[in-house]
Amino acid sequence: MAQNRWIIVGIATWLGAVGAGLAVLADYAAEPGMTGEVPSVWPDNESLAIASDSHTIVLAIHPRCPCTRSTIDELEGVLSNTNATPKILALIFEPGPNDAPHPDEAFARTSITRRLSTLPNLECIADPGSAIAQRFGAMTSGHALVYAKDGTLKFSGGLTPTRAHTGPNTGSFALKSILQGEQPIAEQAPVFGCPLCPTSEEPEICEITEANSCPNRNRDTTP
Repeated sequence: MAQNRWIIVGIATWLGAVGAGLAVLADYAAEPGMTGEVPSVWPDNESLAIASDSHTIVLAIHPRCPCTRSTIDELEGVLSNTNATPKILALIFEPGPNDAPHPDEAFARTSITRRLSTLPNLECIADPGSAIAQRFGAMTSGHALVYAKDGTLKFSGGLTPTRAHTGPNTGSFALKSILQGEQPIAEQAPVFGCPLCPTSEEPEICEITEANSCPNRNRDTTP
C-alpha cells in the first residue's frame, strides 16, 4: 500500500509539473511583442516608395523566426480571398554593424524568405539592424502596417491570434476589410513574433529553447 501511495504521489507531481509547463507555454504564446511609435502618415523622408494605385503593406520580418511562418500563412490566406494586389515591402532583418558577429553569410536565405518571394507584388528589402523597421515603429517580426495610396495609415499590428498559430484574428480580418475597400473592425492588433534584435543584447526568440534564441539565430531549423 505504501508503495502505491508513492507511485500516486509521483504521478501527481509529474502531472503538476507538466501542467505548470504547459501553462507557461500558453502564457508565452499569448504574450504580444513590443511595438514602437508608428507614423500615422507615410514619412516624407522615407526612401521607400509608396504605391500610387493601391495599398502598401510594410511587413517587418525576422528570417529566423518560426512564428513568422504563421504570419505568412495568414497573409497568403487574405490575398487569396481578395481581388486586390497591394504593394508589399518586406523588411528582412539582418544583423547590423552593432550586432554580435555571426558566421552565416546566408543569414536571410531561409524558408521564410523563400516563401515571401513567391507572393505577388512583394519586394524583399534587406534591413540591417532593423533600421527601416524602427522608423515605422516595428520592433517585432510579423508587424504589418497598411497605408492607403494617399499615405494614410489604415492598420498597424500582427496577423496571427497568438505566437506560431493561425486562425481567426483581428489583424487578418482588418487587412481583408481594408483591401476590399471596407471599414476594418480595428485599426490596431497585437503582434506575436520574435524581437527584431537590433542590438547585441539579444532577447529570446519565439520558441523557448536555447537552439532558437537570438544568440544562435544563424540556425534555421527548417531550411
